[in-house]
This record gives sequence, structure tokens and C-alpha cells, in this order.
Amino acid sequence: MRDLTVGSVWRDHQFPIVEVPPTCRAIYATGKGNAGKDEVMLAVARRYMSLVDVANNDQADALVLAALGARQLSQPIDDLPQTHPRAMMKVSWPPTSHDIAPTVGGAA
Repeated sequence: MRDLTVGSVWRDHQFPIVEVPPTCRAIYATGKGNAGKDEVMLAVARRYMSLVDVANNDQADALVLAALGARQLSQPIDDLPQTHPRAMMKVSWPPTSHDIAPTVGGAA
């Protein structure tokens, strides 16, 4: 029987997986690394209220992680206070296509 977990789908298609520590999620959402899940949810509901309805902590976490990834790919979906993006410096990001120098004539 085939493994159909989310991880297997990402792995099979060679999508990079990034681990984001809970403190980074909290800093990105609230500016505080020790913010609890309810504080994160409240901050997310306020910041993204024009985009989506956030019904629970899991949805808030997912939206913060999506926003982190979008910002890393130079496609931010939000405007943040200057202190919040510092959370991104503590995440080990894989290289992206804009990090890799283009080759000329197929030579590296």
C-alpha cells in the first residue's frame, strides 16, 4: 500500500520542506517569541481580516506559515511592523530560483 501522507506527497514531488520553530511563528505574527497560540490567532485575525476569516489556532498558524513562505519568495501577502520579519532570519530556508545565478550556454 502506498504512503499517502502529506509528507510523502511533498517528498515525491520534491517540494522543499521548511521547519519553522514556534517562536518564529509567534514573532512573525505578534512581534513576541513567547506569544501563545491565542495571541497569535488574535493578531492574525486582525491583520488578515480583509482576506480571510480565521476560525481557530490551526488556521491562524497555517496563515502565518504561508505568509512567511510568501515573503521568503519575495511575494509578501502582508504589511508588517519592522520588528516582525526578524523571525525569518531564524528559519533555515532552502535556496530558491532567485538565489541561484543563471548559467550562460549551459555552463555553471
